[in-house]
Amino acid sequence: MALGDELPSLLLPLTLIVLAIYLVAIPFYFSARLENRDVLIIYNLMLFAIVGLLTPNRLTVIGWNSINIGILGSLIVTQIRAGREGWVEALQGASGRRMLIWPGACCC
Repeated sequence: MALGDELPSLLLPLTLIVLAIYLVAIPFYFSARLENRDVLIIYNLMLFAIVGLLTPNRLTVIGWNSINIGILGSLIVTQIRAGREGWVEALQGASGRRMLIWPGACCC
């Protein structure tokens, strides 16, 4: 394996540690970033380091999962609203309309 393949797995624990320290420190030093420019720069660097681990592939998977969760949630709402009698027809119609979201998301 190349270093490029192992780099995200090496940086993930470090990122989680920095995030934990950041979450603990924020309540005590919240106004420090407004008063001291160096603290603001450090906050920004930490945020860029954390966001930097989101590769395009990971963002794609997160987006795809978000679309699927939204579709499934709307199907559940449709099923509940239709009740016991007409839920099959309502679900078939709703799922057919929602399937059009996937090709639209792929073309973007």
